[in-house]
Amino acid sequence: MGMANAQASGSQADRLVRRGQGPSRLACAAALVVAALGTVAAGAMVREAGRVFSASWSTAELRNDLNDWSTGRAPWTPEQWQQAEGTLKAALELTPDDVVLIDQLAQLHALRGQSVWTGGQPGSPEIGWYTQALTLQQRSVALRPGNAQAWASLAVMQSAAGQPAATVFASWRRANELGPKEEDVQPTLAALVLRHWQETPEDVMAWMLRREPGIIDRLRREGLALQKQAAEAEAAAAAEVAASAAAAERRAALEVARQKARQAGY
Repeated sequence: MGMANAQASGSQADRLVRRGQGPSRLACAAALVVAALGTVAAGAMVREAGRVFSASWSTAELRNDLNDWSTGRAPWTPEQWQQAEGTLKAALELTPDDVVLIDQLAQLHALRGQSVWTGGQPGSPEIGWYTQALTLQQRSVALRPGNAQAWASLAVMQSAAGQPAATVFASWRRANELGPKEEDVQPTLAALVLRHWQETPEDVMAWMLRREPGIIDRLRREGLALQKQAAEAEAAAAAEVAASAAAAERRAALEVARQKARQAGY
């Protein structure tokens, strides 16, 4: 229909030009080009909207699943994880710069890293998964460098992947600069400080003390409580070992007594 309208406009323009009552042929040609380009642009917009809708529709249910899996409200299986990864990758092929999808895929890889946690040593399986999540989060930050939550998530992934504390706190500072009052950002930043307490820079420590003035006393109390729990656990383990040794000694003594009895003919 767009082509028919363009042809009709062209015919009318030709008649006007012949009568000397219209613009030049060059101007009419330019107008036709603009009209044609408008039709192409409209078609491209429709196709782009279709791609965005398809990507969003395919991952709508997955958003809830990811939240439930990450918070522990629902378990997940390796088969469900692989299906989720395939869904997100297919959606990203349609909309490769969709930061929501990129963040979800990063979250999915971090979830896998958490599930195989062995201590976070270099070369461990979880570091591999967290490194993949970190790469995705870096891509997300590149697409929205002014987003505080993206920088906070980047700092979390850097920490989980075993990056140096200086790298983690560089992202930490950027997140705090962009979102000093964002409710979703500040608790994440506080958790990172606690994770890297011994490596926390002075300016970040000052921020933490302003946020939670009694944090040092609380950590001291929690530390003492943990020490007490560890001591109690160690004592219980020692008692169990002692009891096991005593039981073994009793069994050995009983066996010796039985052997003596058999030798005596009883």
